[in-house]
Amino acid sequence: MASLSYAKGSDTQPGTYNVYVATAPEKATLLGAQTIDVAGITADETLTLMFSDDKTESIPTYTTFSVSLSAGATANGIVNSLNRRVCHE
Repeated sequence: MASLSYAKGSDTQPGTYNVYVATAPEKATLLGAQTIDVAGITADETLTLMFSDDKTESIPTYTTFSVSLSAGATANGIVNSLNRRVCHE
């Protein structure tokens, strides 16, 4: 679980403040054990991902989405496909 700390200075004013998080949370689970050859993947693949805004709740909710990859997709191409899809979720 993340925490937020701050130091109160002589110029700190009471009130409500907005907090901007510049780094996304980082936690992934790897279920595969194969590496991607430089020539790319050898067959069409579908990656299914689950996302939760409230993972730490007692009953979290999830959004599931898929990314379709074509044979020959390289590691860079796969990363780009994942980034494009995740940006729309």
